[in-house]
Amino acid sequence: MPGTAPARQGPRRKAPVLPKDKLLTTPNILSLYRIIVFPLILLFIISGRELLFAVFLVISLVTDVLDGLIARRFKLESELGARIDSIGDMGTYTLAFLGIFVFKWDVIAPHILPFLIFAGLCVLLVLTALIKFGRLPSFHLYSWKIGGYIQGLFFVVLFAHGFNPVLYYFMVVGQSVRTGAHRHPIAHPPNAVQCKRDLLGVAGAQNTLSPWSTTNRRYSSATTGCP
Repeated sequence: MPGTAPARQGPRRKAPVLPKDKLLTTPNILSLYRIIVFPLILLFIISGRELLFAVFLVISLVTDVLDGLIARRFKLESELGARIDSIGDMGTYTLAFLGIFVFKWDVIAPHILPFLIFAGLCVLLVLTALIKFGRLPSFHLYSWKIGGYIQGLFFVVLFAHGFNPVLYYFMVVGQSVRTGAHRHPIAHPPNAVQCKRDLLGVAGAQNTLSPWSTTNRRYSSATTGCP
């Protein structure tokens, strides 16, 4: 109405910042290890040091198992931890596949077609998330984690005992089906129930705003993918 003063808006609140003791948790440190050691394992591949590559790769795969178990057991899950874990996972498995091409090409070459299909689907999933949401996907469905454990087992068996065709095809075909069939939680917006749960969780973390305030909706959209 004419003559009516515009409504005053309060200062925009920032997203909550976790204290340091919540950032440097054991799961986050294990995930950070995989990111930090990435250049070293890459150097082993470039220099042709297969034994060192295999040892450090197995250590990274073990940390991938431990960080999730510890986070769930002691309730240390966090958005930051999930993102660090995803970056570490993609780096570790990229190195693993690169190492297979460099050190085990002679045994993989006759079976390369299913692997290329699997790798292409994974790349497509990552590109879809980057194009649609501007960020890397977060592989935290149980089916994805189980698939990751199977891949880790295949790598260990391959470098310790040799190529196992049954385990190879179980890994490649199974993971290809999961990649093509599953709707990823980051690559696809969550449903309304999940959005409400995430919004309430954000409100609890901020402890100051209504769960349905404009600021919380904006922050939730950036962190959870909710509209």
